[in-house]
Amino acid sequence: MATLTTTLNCLKKEEDPINIGSKVPELLCDGKITSKWLFDVMIKADSRLKRLCSRYEIENVSCKRLAVGSAFNSMIYRVEIVFEACGVFSLIAKIPCSAITAEGGLVMKKTTFMGHNKEVDFYNLFKTQKLETLPQCYFGRKTEEKEQAILLIEDLGTEVITPSMYQPCRKEQIFIVAEEIAKLQAKVAKLPKKSWAHFEDYFHTLEVHTVLNPVCTPANVEYDVKLGPVLEDLKPVNNAEFARYACLDRPKQIGGITLCHGDVWNGNMFFFKDPKKPDGISDRLRAFADFQTVFGGNMFLDIARYVVLCSEGKVRREIHSEIVPYFLECLKKAFKAEGVKYEYQFSAEEAQELYDLCVVQQAIVNIMIIPYFSPNADGAPEMEHKMRMAELHQRMKEMFIDASELMHKYQWDKL
Repeated sequence: MATLTTTLNCLKKEEDPINIGSKVPELLCDGKITSKWLFDVMIKADSRLKRLCSRYEIENVSCKRLAVGSAFNSMIYRVEIVFEACGVFSLIAKIPCSAITAEGGLVMKKTTFMGHNKEVDFYNLFKTQKLETLPQCYFGRKTEEKEQAILLIEDLGTEVITPSMYQPCRKEQIFIVAEEIAKLQAKVAKLPKKSWAHFEDYFHTLEVHTVLNPVCTPANVEYDVKLGPVLEDLKPVNNAEFARYACLDRPKQIGGITLCHGDVWNGNMFFFKDPKKPDGISDRLRAFADFQTVFGGNMFLDIARYVVLCSEGKVRREIHSEIVPYFLECLKKAFKAEGVKYEYQFSAEEAQELYDLCVVQQAIVNIMIIPYFSPNADGAPEMEHKMRMAELHQRMKEMFIDASELMHKYQWDKL
């Protein structure tokens, strides 16, 4: 297998002259890169763009910031290269930030800067692995290099949509996502473990507890004083020690470690659009995005995070006894399709325990959700925002209550 490199090794050496129109700005992405640099990189990384550049004049280039509010870990831009009488080639530019905008203007230095570097390494690791739910990466540069740290990634186009956090997922979507996570884990199983063992966790087991929750826990109580007792009850598991037990130590004991995406939720997934659905979103997943929190940990973390964070309490409870055996069956099928031996030896009870550990641990991680989404960042009508926050608040409240019940069932409060 190819050795990991600092900059994604996807560029060719030849250079081709291109015809750039007078309207093309010299600086792009709020002045962080030049149009010349972008063209030099992209015509070597993408054959289609290279053909377009050889035949047509570049008339203009536009950059649009994506997502709403202040950036969390990255500033994300859609870059559109407009060709004279020939249409548009678009891509995504992702540039790491220096601050996080959760309540209190908090900064998670490791998650932000080292997360970007992990994503560069992740794309490098998977550049020879064909996975339909992984966008193509054209170029990546890490934060320790002299020039601007950046990722240039495939733009998935207008046929896909990212669901809002305020929009709960459907049961059908959960099972589709479980299938795709299983396919990702099967790809990981084909890689030497040493090739991904260096991916450490900085978010779930560290900066959630050292940076976010000390501020976000009281912010929840300020939002709704009735959350105080259940959050107080969850104190025994609201710490880095339990997070390490749930994400790392217990799955290692049982034999349930894999490379996790680490942040599977609505905002990091693209679904195909479907005008026949009330929300316009199909159950078909096109791609996962944002691999800044990848780490070697509990194999059930990704599906548990999606269920805990994005489903309503009723749906989460309905599938609680279904999702683990379904996910394991998906894993067996995916391993077989990849020609990889399925070697997990844990019992059904141990598998459920690993999943339930993640349910509780993710409830603790999600203490940040109400403070973070309370500001009306996208400028929705006041009454609409009030209603969607009431629904989100109910989801989080039920999540905390269910986590407390699991904590007491397994006696994790006595660890």
